Amino acid sequence: MRETRNAEVGTRNRRLVLRARTCCSALRVPRSAFFAIGVLLPGTYLEVAPHTGAIQTKRGFGDVQLHLEWAAPLPATGEGQDRGNSGVFLMTHYEVQVLDSYHSDTYADGQAAAVYGQTPPLVNACRPPGQWQTYDIIFHRPRFTSDGAVRDSARVTVLHNGVLVQDNTIITGWTVHGQRAHYAPHADRLPLLLQDHGHPVRYRDIWIRELREHE
Repeated sequence: MRETRNAEVGTRNRRLVLRARTCCSALRVPRSAFFAIGVLLPGTYLEVAPHTGAIQTKRGFGDVQLHLEWAAPLPATGEGQDRGNSGVFLMTHYEVQVLDSYHSDTYADGQAAAVYGQTPPLVNACRPPGQWQTYDIIFHRPRFTSDGAVRDSARVTVLHNGVLVQDNTIITGWTVHGQRAHYAPHADRLPLLLQDHGHPVRYRDIWIRELREHE
């Protein structure tokens, strides 16, 4: 592993494109995490280094359209949740699961493209480990009243490899494991986080388009 120092942000048509060139202006990367020059050039990628901590954006986001590609490790090892596990955490608290679910069983709301711990995907659209997979995500953040009550729950739509797997799904609260999810008030914009779950999952081609928010 090597210390990372290269990322570039470009803006065009309201898209924030996470690239790899100059200084780490877009991402907070753990000290020992590996950051290849991965989002622009063929064969390059951003990798979550096991047990070094999550990778996250420095700036926060609310309502967004997000595109990214990810690949589970090859050769595949382990079973269930111990197989190519990571996660895309919207606003730091709301996880769309990343997992090698290709011919690998786990609990329904823990498989790839699940709203983790809450809602299974409509279908398992996973490709074999080592192949690049796409997530296209539309996310609308929760709204809170002045006293901290939930006015509107968060919602998410997910296409996994072009297949609709979450259809304007209601998110019932912060992502938790083995518990009932609950909301807690938070800022209107929080970072996007790529989870370190102990597996070297790779990411590339990440872009975010901020959506106009309607109160």
